[in-house]
Amino acid sequence: MRKLSRSTSCQTPRFRLTLARVEVSGKGSGSRKRQLAQFILIYGFWFALVALCYHRTPVTFFRAESGWYQTLSRASTASQRDFVRDLFTKSHNGHYAPFVFWLEFEQTKLVGTREAYWRWRAILLISLLGSILFLLVRRAAVASDLKTTTACCLSTGLTSLTLFQPLMIEFVAWPFLMLQLGWMILSMVALWSLVSLVSGANPQRFAWIAALSAYGSLHFFGLGLLTAAATASIFAVILFFRNRFEWLSLVRRHVLAALALLVFLTICHAICMLRLNSIPSVTVTPAFQPLTRALMGFAGVYPVFILNAFFVGITVPLDAAIQLPSAWPFGPAVLLAGIFIIAAVVWQWKESERKDAIAVRFVLITFSFIGYIALLLLIAIREIHEPSRIPLFGMFVGSRNVVPSTIVFFGALVAATVALTAAGGKTAYLSIASLLLSFCAIISQHQFARYVYPKFQPLAQVSHDHAWSLIKGMSREARAAGLPVPNVIMNDLTQEFHGWDLKLFEPVLHHDLKLAPEQRIEFVDIGEALGSRDREYARSVPSLAELSRTMRVR
Repeated sequence: MRKLSRSTSCQTPRFRLTLARVEVSGKGSGSRKRQLAQFILIYGFWFALVALCYHRTPVTFFRAESGWYQTLSRASTASQRDFVRDLFTKSHNGHYAPFVFWLEFEQTKLVGTREAYWRWRAILLISLLGSILFLLVRRAAVASDLKTTTACCLSTGLTSLTLFQPLMIEFVAWPFLMLQLGWMILSMVALWSLVSLVSGANPQRFAWIAALSAYGSLHFFGLGLLTAAATASIFAVILFFRNRFEWLSLVRRHVLAALALLVFLTICHAICMLRLNSIPSVTVTPAFQPLTRALMGFAGVYPVFILNAFFVGITVPLDAAIQLPSAWPFGPAVLLAGIFIIAAVVWQWKESERKDAIAVRFVLITFSFIGYIALLLLIAIREIHEPSRIPLFGMFVGSRNVVPSTIVFFGALVAATVALTAAGGKTAYLSIASLLLSFCAIISQHQFARYVYPKFQPLAQVSHDHAWSLIKGMSREARAAGLPVPNVIMNDLTQEFHGWDLKLFEPVLHHDLKLAPEQRIEFVDIGEALGSRDREYARSVPSLAELSRTMRVR
């Protein structure tokens, strides 16, 4: 009788989980080395592809906020001190990310106008994003009992579709988009950790990684609230369905503590975002009322728009934004469909014996759905406090909004693709199709960068490195001839920040010309230099003519 009870006790979930941990810890060192070697191999693969695709992208380090940071990085000590203080005491357009802003500022002080650094930093970060996306899709595919080869092929296809979507080129060209890129990386680390958590792989570690990654994403981008909300919701569901997870009895306290810490830190951060906002609310009546109909139309249309963005980067955003109020019936339909799908997955989870696969599917879909709901709420709050003439128009424009939105829907895309692959049965054909998708995405990005991007964003084709070299040459020639430096208009470089001239960048020019602190740069109006004094400058400052051919200087 004693032998029987002993053998029975050895079959409990607690014993099986403890035994598994003992076995893993016994060969943990070798396992960690293999995992590290595997990650390095995966990262090297994506780095090679990303570098091959983007290594010739011109970097626009004077564009908008990047140019502002260039100026501030060479400003007086007092100005820099005031700027850093404002980073910690004010939120900017609802984004409170003082540490990341400060880090970007310090990098700009160290690197300045070195184009190679900004390009390869972006390539390294995009490669890291690719590695995480690959691991996420592979983990989800393996949980659905797909073969390792099929899982890797599927991961390659979906990762390539994201990394080489048309507008991703701007994340290489524009250094300041590192903030959005950092949010994308940490959000996908949080989702990967949640998928690993419900798979039962070292749940204690992955619970804390998910919580810290979700909160960390708040320090890069305001959409970190979206990541935190989705992560906290999934933690709560895991605790609610605790009987579905054999491992939860041992790590329940860790999951609960991670949830509590995430909620507390997120609330504190949200208070800072609201209370420290540097831009007051304005009272402007939008051209299209009511906002509710436009928001509902957006909720129904935007998923289709984002799916399209994986393949086609350029649309007609004004036409889409204008039609939103008339599309409002699709919004409730899409939201109800999302709720129905999640309910169906939960029901399947209760009835099916493949609990890990269904749990992973639930996490992927819920993360995207909660994230989308949070995105809609954040957009509504911004439109209420900072109304735009055409509501929601900004969400259809540019890479800084469109590309991060593709990450919001990535979990649902993975869940649907893995489910269809597992149900289809023809895994060999689907593996080949995934590799073809990867190949097509890379070729499509190359064609977009060569033929479409120059027409869509002609100013991005102006080499800032070459233009700045000409400006420095022009300044040296003018000073050598005893002439004031032409104050050229920098609109072609600053782009979104119109009306900036070279005089605003005097601290950067002073630093790059290696002038002594007491030396000053005298400027002359560009109209005068090219007008009444044209011959004088044409003779003494030949770089000005070449600069005029490179960019519009007035």
